[in-house]
Amino acid sequence: MLFSQGLLLLLCQLTSAPPGSTLLLCHASSGATCWYLNSCKFVQNVNFFFFDYYIAVVKKGSTFSSHYFLIFCLLTKQKDKLILQRKNVATWYVCGPTVYDSAHLGHARTNVQFDIIRRILTNIFEIDIIQVLNITDIDDKIIAKAAKEGISMAEVSRKYEHEFFNDMAALNVLPPTFVPHVTDNIDTIIQYIDRIMKKRCAYATPSGSVYFNVSASPHYGKLHSKESLTTESIDSEKQNPLDFVLWKAVKPGEPFWESPWGKGRPGWHIECSAMASKIFGDKIDIHSGGEDLIFPHHENEIAQSEAHYGCDQWVNYWLHTGHVYLSQQNEKMSKSLQNVILISDFLKSYTSDQFRMLCMLTHYRNRMAYQDNVLVAVTSLLQQLESYLQNSEAYIKGHLKCKSISEAEVFSRLERTKTEVKIALADDFNTPKAMKNILELVQFLNSQLSTSKENIICSRSPVSVAAASLYIKNIFKILGINLGQQENSLESSFLQHQMSCVLDSSLKFRNEVRQFIFDPPKDLSFGTDYEKLTSKEQKKKKFQIFQPLLKSSDNLRKEYSSANIQVMYLILLSTDNANNVELTKKMRHFYVAFNLLSPPEVYLESNN
Repeated sequence: MLFSQGLLLLLCQLTSAPPGSTLLLCHASSGATCWYLNSCKFVQNVNFFFFDYYIAVVKKGSTFSSHYFLIFCLLTKQKDKLILQRKNVATWYVCGPTVYDSAHLGHARTNVQFDIIRRILTNIFEIDIIQVLNITDIDDKIIAKAAKEGISMAEVSRKYEHEFFNDMAALNVLPPTFVPHVTDNIDTIIQYIDRIMKKRCAYATPSGSVYFNVSASPHYGKLHSKESLTTESIDSEKQNPLDFVLWKAVKPGEPFWESPWGKGRPGWHIECSAMASKIFGDKIDIHSGGEDLIFPHHENEIAQSEAHYGCDQWVNYWLHTGHVYLSQQNEKMSKSLQNVILISDFLKSYTSDQFRMLCMLTHYRNRMAYQDNVLVAVTSLLQQLESYLQNSEAYIKGHLKCKSISEAEVFSRLERTKTEVKIALADDFNTPKAMKNILELVQFLNSQLSTSKENIICSRSPVSVAAASLYIKNIFKILGINLGQQENSLESSFLQHQMSCVLDSSLKFRNEVRQFIFDPPKDLSFGTDYEKLTSKEQKKKKFQIFQPLLKSSDNLRKEYSSANIQVMYLILLSTDNANNVELTKKMRHFYVAFNLLSPPEVYLESNN
C-alpha cells in the first residue's frame, strides 16, 4: 500500500492528529498492516496503521480499546469491530463439559485456546471478562455410565468434573467466574421453557415431552446454512423433523423432576440458554465452544433464546475453535473414533507450555494438527527461547562478551515488535502472526548477543537488552507461558477448585438442613405411642423420620470424596484408656497429613 507524502500529510491535517499519535484506517476483513514513518519528519513520528474503511486517531500514551478490535463474527461471516454492552467489560458464556468421562486433547485445545483469548482481552486490551462455564451433570451418557459402574449419577458427574478442573489447572487455564450445574437449575429451566410455551413457540406431546417449533423461528439457520441443516433425531411426536426437545418425558429407570408437562428432565440445548440467561440476562457479548457445537447446539440455543426474549440477537459474537486432527490419519480426534489422547496421558510426556505454544502457533478458528514431530519442533522452539533469556541474563550481568550493541536499534526493533504484536492480537486474536513477530525479534536479539573472540572494547547496552528480555518474558506470561521461571500453579489451582467444591457442597447441605427444620415434611411425627416403643423401635422410628437429613449427609460425604477429601467417622473415646488418647493424637495427625485446613475436634468422654 503506497501513499504519497502529500496524502499522508493531508490525512494528518484532516484528523488533526497530534505528534506521537496513531492513525488507523480501519477495514474489517483485510487485516492489519503496519506503516512506519519515522523518517518522515513532516508528520513528527505519527504511526499509521492501515485497515481501510474509516479513520480513527489514538493519541500518544493511550491504549487500543475494543473500538479498534476486530473479531470474526459467525453471524456476518466476516471480521467486525468488537462492540461491548458495557465499557471494558465483556460477558462470556462457554459451553462446558458433559462430565461422564475423562477429558482429552480436543477439550484441551478448546479450553486453552479460549484461555489465551481471555488473557489477551484482559491483560493487553484491559477488558474485564465475566466468564461462565457450565457443567452438564445430567445426560444419557452419565446415566449409562452410572448404571455400568453401579454408582449414582452424582458420583459419576462429581468425579469427572473434579478431574476436568484438575486437568485445566495442569494446563494453566484460568478458572471461570461462575460454574453453574444443570441439576442446580432445574426450576430455572422449567420456567424458561414455560415462557417459550406461552409464546406459542413450543408444544407438548402426549408422552409429556416438549419440543421447540422451528417453524416459529423465522431466522433459524443463522450460524449454519439452511441447506445443510439436518434433523437432530427421528421422533414420531415431532411436528417438524428439525424440531428439537426442550423437556424429555421420563423413561423407566431414569431420574426425573416434576414439571407442568409431567415427569422428565431437560433437553441438552435448553440448559445452556437458561443458565446463561439466569446470570447475564437477555444479552451476551460472547458465546463459545468447539466448531462441532455450531449445529445443532448453538443454532438451537439462538432459536429458543430469541423466542424466549422476543429479540433478534441474543449473542453478539460466537467463537468456535477448530478440531484437533491426527495429521497422519487426517481424522478428527473423537471418542466415537476411539482415537483420543487423554490430557492426563499427554502431560506424562509433554508439558502444558508445549501444548499452549502449539495452540498459539495455530489460529483458533483453524484445525490443529497433532503429531509427534510437530511437538518436537515446539519443544525445540521453547528451548531456543529459554536459551535466549539465559544469554540475555548473562550479558546483563557482564558474563557474556559480544560485539557492540546499538541501543537505539534494539529499542527501535522492540517498539516496532510491541506494536506489531498488538495489531496482530487485535486482528481476531492472530496469535500465529504475533508469534512470528516475537520470534523475529528474538532472532535479531540473538544475533546481537553472538559471542565475539576479538579483544576489542565493545560498547555495552544492558538496559536495552534487559528491556527486550523483560518484554519477551512478560508477553509470554500474559499468554500463559512462564519462560525462565519454574512457577507451577497446578497445586494452587487444584486447591482453589477443591475449596470451591467444599464450600458449594457445605452450603448445599446447610440449605437442606435449614429447609428440613423450617419447612419439615408434612408427615413428620413420632406418633403418640412413641414412648411405649422399645429402644430398638424408637431408634428405627428416628431413622425413618430423619432419613432426608441422613441422605443429605451421605451426599455431602460423596461430594467431598469426589474432590479427594475423605470424611471419617469418629467414635467417642474414653479418657481412662491411654491407648485411646494415643489413637486420638494419631487421628489428628492423619487429618493434617491430608492437607485439610484443620483437624476435626475429637471429643473424649470422661467417666467423671
